[in-house]
Amino acid sequence: MKIYRRGQSYRATFDSGLRHVFLGLVIAPSSPSSPQLIAMPMIPDGQPPSVDPPRVRREVMRAISEVEASTGIAIPLESIEYVPNDSPYYEKYYSLALDLARHIVRGH
Repeated sequence: MKIYRRGQSYRATFDSGLRHVFLGLVIAPSSPSSPQLIAMPMIPDGQPPSVDPPRVRREVMRAISEVEASTGIAIPLESIEYVPNDSPYYEKYYSLALDLARHIVRGH
C-alpha cells in the first residue's frame, strides 16, 4: 500500500498483481451532507467497470466513522475518488479508508 497526497486529495493504492484498488479522499472546508463520488480515469486495458460506487461510499464512511469515534476528530469529506474498473475488493476500500483517515487525523 502507498499513501500520498495530490493537491487536496489524500490517496492510497493497493496492488497485489491480481487485485488493484485506488482510493482518494478530499477533505471539505466544512461538513457537507454527503461526500460526492468521483470516478477517476479507468485503468487502460483493465476489466470493464465492476465497482459498486454506493458500496465504496458505505465502506469509506464506515471507516471514517470508526476513526472519528476513536479520536474525537471530525473528518469532513468533500469527495471520494475511485476507479470504476478497479477490483471490487470492498474490504480493501475499508482498510485503505482507515489508513487514510488515521493519516489525515495525524495531520500529515
